Amino acid sequence: MVLSTIQTIGILVGIIYYIFNMRNSQRNQQMQLETRQAQLFMNIYNQSYNNPQFLDAMNKFRFIQWNTFDEYLALFDRANPENRENLLALQITIGFFEGVGVLVKENLLDIRLVVLLMTGQTKEF
Repeated sequence: MVLSTIQTIGILVGIIYYIFNMRNSQRNQQMQLETRQAQLFMNIYNQSYNNPQFLDAMNKFRFIQWNTFDEYLALFDRANPENRENLLALQITIGFFEGVGVLVKENLLDIRLVVLLMTGQTKEF
């Protein structure tokens, strides 16, 4: 009887230990995922906002004046060689935000990070 009770207690302790280890492992995996997402976002953020070419393109695109869709089409007409700088600014800027959007959509990047660190830029564009 005593031996049976000791074996049962040993099994229960083992099960409890296993459950605690599994919970701890899940918490660690979640923290690693959040850390990787933050590192990915900061790499993207630093490579764009510390890149003079990106900043120039974004500012050029931001301050181009147009009121109608026809004016927009004229400013970004691919057939007109004078619009090369406008097109480059458009492609760099939209390409960046589109890339961030894909990462958010595929759950590789937490939208909370984008909202907290890029609110102004996403509202402008």
